[in-house]
Amino acid sequence: MKLYEDLIDKLDLFIRKYYFNQLLKGALLFLIIGLILFLVTAMGEYYLYFPVAVKLPLVILLAAAGVWGLVRYVITPLFRMQKIGKRITHEQAAVIIGQHFKEVDDKILNVIQLRGQAAVTAADMSLLEAGIGQKTAQLAHVPFTNAVDLRRNRKYLPWFAGLVMILAVVGWWMPQLLKDSTSRLLQPATAFEPPAPFTFRVDAPALRATLWQPHDIVVRLEGDKLPEAVYIHIDGEALLMTPLGDHTFRYTIARVNNTHSFYFSTVGYQSESYRLVVDFLPVIDAVEVVLRYPRHTGKATETLMVFSDLQVPEGTIITWKIQAQHTHNITVLMDSVQVLQTEQKGGAWSWEKQVLDQAAFRVLIQGEQARLTDTFAYTISVIKDNLPVLEVQTRRDTVIGDQMVFTGLASDDYGLQSLTFHYEVIDASGKVVTQKSARLPVGSPLTAQISHYFDAGVIDRLPDQNIRMYIQACDNDIVNGGKCVRSAYVYLKEKGAAGAREEQNALEQNAERLQETLDASRKQQQSMQKDMQDLKNKMLDARTMDWQQEQQLEAMVREQEQLKKQMEAVRKRLEEQQKQTAQMEMSPSLMEKQEEVKKQLNQIIDKELQEQLQRLQELRQQKDPQQAFEKMQQMEQQNKLFQMNMERVQELIKQLELQLAMELAAQKIDEFVAKEQDILEKTERGDLSGELKKEQEQVRKDFEKMVQEVTKDLNAKEQQAKKESAAGAEMKEDAADVSEHMEESGESLDKKDQEGARRQQQQSISKMQQMSKKMKEKAGGMDMEQLDLDIKATRQLLSNLLRFSFDQEKLIEKVKVTPVHSNSFVDLNKEQARLAANARMIRDSLFSLSKRVFQIAATVNKETTELELNIQQSLKFLQDRQTSLAQVRQQHAMTNANSLALILNELLENLMGEMQSSGEQSGGSGGSPGGKSKGKSGEGGEGAGDQLKDIITKQQQLGKGMQQGQGRQGQGGQTGQGTQGSGGSGNNGQGSSGGGGNNGPDGEYGDAKELARMAREQAQLRQQLNQLNSILNSKGIKGVGKQMTDLQHLMDKNETDLVNRRLTRELLLRQQEIMTRLLEAEKAVREQEQDDKRKGNTAKETERPVPPDLKDYMKQQQVLFEQYKTQAPVLKPYYKKVNDNYLQKVK
Repeated sequence: MKLYEDLIDKLDLFIRKYYFNQLLKGALLFLIIGLILFLVTAMGEYYLYFPVAVKLPLVILLAAAGVWGLVRYVITPLFRMQKIGKRITHEQAAVIIGQHFKEVDDKILNVIQLRGQAAVTAADMSLLEAGIGQKTAQLAHVPFTNAVDLRRNRKYLPWFAGLVMILAVVGWWMPQLLKDSTSRLLQPATAFEPPAPFTFRVDAPALRATLWQPHDIVVRLEGDKLPEAVYIHIDGEALLMTPLGDHTFRYTIARVNNTHSFYFSTVGYQSESYRLVVDFLPVIDAVEVVLRYPRHTGKATETLMVFSDLQVPEGTIITWKIQAQHTHNITVLMDSVQVLQTEQKGGAWSWEKQVLDQAAFRVLIQGEQARLTDTFAYTISVIKDNLPVLEVQTRRDTVIGDQMVFTGLASDDYGLQSLTFHYEVIDASGKVVTQKSARLPVGSPLTAQISHYFDAGVIDRLPDQNIRMYIQACDNDIVNGGKCVRSAYVYLKEKGAAGAREEQNALEQNAERLQETLDASRKQQQSMQKDMQDLKNKMLDARTMDWQQEQQLEAMVREQEQLKKQMEAVRKRLEEQQKQTAQMEMSPSLMEKQEEVKKQLNQIIDKELQEQLQRLQELRQQKDPQQAFEKMQQMEQQNKLFQMNMERVQELIKQLELQLAMELAAQKIDEFVAKEQDILEKTERGDLSGELKKEQEQVRKDFEKMVQEVTKDLNAKEQQAKKESAAGAEMKEDAADVSEHMEESGESLDKKDQEGARRQQQQSISKMQQMSKKMKEKAGGMDMEQLDLDIKATRQLLSNLLRFSFDQEKLIEKVKVTPVHSNSFVDLNKEQARLAANARMIRDSLFSLSKRVFQIAATVNKETTELELNIQQSLKFLQDRQTSLAQVRQQHAMTNANSLALILNELLENLMGEMQSSGEQSGGSGGSPGGKSKGKSGEGGEGAGDQLKDIITKQQQLGKGMQQGQGRQGQGGQTGQGTQGSGGSGNNGQGSSGGGGNNGPDGEYGDAKELARMAREQAQLRQQLNQLNSILNSKGIKGVGKQMTDLQHLMDKNETDLVNRRLTRELLLRQQEIMTRLLEAEKAVREQEQDDKRKGNTAKETERPVPPDLKDYMKQQQVLFEQYKTQAPVLKPYYKKVNDNYLQKVK
């Protein structure tokens, strides 16, 4: 059996070699055929440029044949060698070997077959094995593998080697043939054209486009022969490209939305196919810019959702946040230098910066393709926190001069932190002695109104010290720290001569403005009177009020309101003058006269003007021309009274100005007395240097200049006042002597004559003191000649009034008993006409006297006008035989005459008192320049309580007299009748007939002489109370002014009842009220005096009340500020600044 197995192994080796031979042969054939097909196909493609329709099937066929040949001739034999797949059997191998070796023939086959029959019977088994072994042994020396001759494949080697050599030669000689043809064959679906005589050059950037962006495809032709046009084949269309010159052509895709394949063609040639690749731009999905403003701006954090130029306050912290796609990186450049660090978190980039100055920033966004970037360039404008804006105006009180108001505006772009007022007391060397500040209210943080009142008069300082004031505003800047600005310094110069001169100038200027305002008011009143006369003439024949007349009435109402405002201005000027005179310590006489003029103005403004305005308004509502005409006639009479009062006030003010000028002249003379006394002291010390002579010469020149200016002013004032006091001429004569003494003093100083210089200086001082005293006496009205004339005129007028009163009383009695149809009644009319003429004379004389005598009561013109009107009305009623109405008017005329007599009697007593006071002073007893000795009351209100107590005692005695008069009323009837019968002429007759004696229906009773005495005493007490009130007010004692005024009104009512002989219960009740109020006033005055004594030695800054003109100015500024202040929406800083500037311009 071993021999058989060896036989089988040898057969397996044969089969393996058999398949190896097939593998070798197949490989050579596959290579030879493959090379032949490759060379043929490559050369055909290289030279023929197979179209796609040929090339594609050819390549497929060749590929299929190659695959089949490879599998058939190479892979299959290889697998058979590895016993994979179906192989030849041992029997088939035995046949092949038997055919090759003839001596073997079918021996191997028989062995194999015998081996297959060995399982038939066990007895034959040994026989078969012996036969197989025999045959196997016979075949052992036969080499089965030699049956396969590998050398027979050598015949293929020349073919293979020849083809390889051809391929090598072609590859070396014509490499493009193999390279280009192979390349084209590997792209069977791509059509290739034969090479043109030129080439298509496409830049690489042209093959990459950005999505949604326009893109240019540019091709350039290079070669010897170049066509003039090129077509691009894209999206199935052949489009002519645009020539750019230099054989360059362009095609633009408006918006690239996807990838494109294209090629170029021209004159039968086409380029290879190109592919346009699309890249994505960086895309910003969301932008968020957070602006965190500084706290002091008051602005809330703001978020913007877009990139833009920014305008932000200084110190704002800006945070940018970007959500982006297709983004690789974001770079931020600030001013092209500073690179801000960006942070990336989940596709979001952010960076932060606090801006203090203006800057430009660029945001560079780099896409995922490095070549794609996007850039944003913006600027950041920084609004600097400006300094606060401070506009301050200063207005000083024209009366005193050391009270002032600071007004204006303080504003800041974002808000004010503080607003303070500062003042410093500075000495002559400039050193700050005292400094204080006060916080001012800041209403609106952006724009604050400044309205601060400051009274420098309460500041304790020495005469050579100045006050420096300013206002400071600070903003709320937390970035740079609060910034402050201050207003310009306002200086208040030291007290002394310069301050006195300023007060004098202010007083003179105020007097001039007062006169100008009066002139304007008087002219306007005259114009209104003319307009009213014209309107009255038009209404004579009118049946109805037409539109034109109504418009004239409207205009008159407006003119009347304007006139009232002008008169208010006059009163205000006079009040300022009163304060100025009190501040400058002018004479009580001047202040009393100012008070009298003020009463006249109060009468005009508060009563007459108000009544005229009310009547005009009623007239405007009147539609009946006849009734309107009657009202206008009544108004015409009132206008006459108003003109009289206006003329009187104007004349009195002119006299006030003259007296004021004289007192100012006396003060100026006193200043030179002080200067000359200083020179005298230096002379007595032996200082005879040349400087003292120069000082003496300068004083002389200044004195002469002052005298020239003062005398010129006095002469002008005397002409205006129509008063020949000759004060200017006398001053000029006396000044010549003073100048002569000063000149001689200078000569003596030049000669070193101490005694001579001292004597001349003493004489010049004495002469100037005499000049000052004389000027003060003239200013105070101590002109004996003028006083004597006024006394005589008053006596004569009083006598005429008494005579008129007697005659009118006789006429009243005759009218009662005379029949109206008798001839005697005609004589009564003539008598009444004569009395009417006398009344007009009395009116004119009293009016003339009132224009130069201040002491006449303010109602004198009203009484004289009513007297004349009542007489005219009684005359009219007598002519109409209406005796009852005539008697009423006659009785009213008697009342007017009695009131005038009382006024003149009081005036006469005052003038006699002044005459007596003037005589005492001329005799050397001294006294006040006003002609009245005030005692303790002239010294700052000291002793006012005692004086008031004296008034209380006299008023109490007067009240007892009233009660006694009421107790005798039962006896008064008989007494009155007896006296009435004897009354015919003389004072006694007037008194008895005026009293009436009996208790009639009007409640009149009492003795006429006794009542007249009590009325005179009541008038004197009222006058004393008025004088005391004026002095208390001028010296600053407060709290009793209103009580004093009310008491004067009550006393005036008592005086009226006593004059009209009405001793009623109402009079007694009023007397009790007067006593109660007098006691209360005394208590208040004494408490005030005690407080003044306790506080007299304590230096304390007590603020005085704000002067009315400053208070009005502050109100006007407040109204103006509120009018233009806007509560608008929050503005951008630029527009807010424009708004603030506008507000300041309006201010």
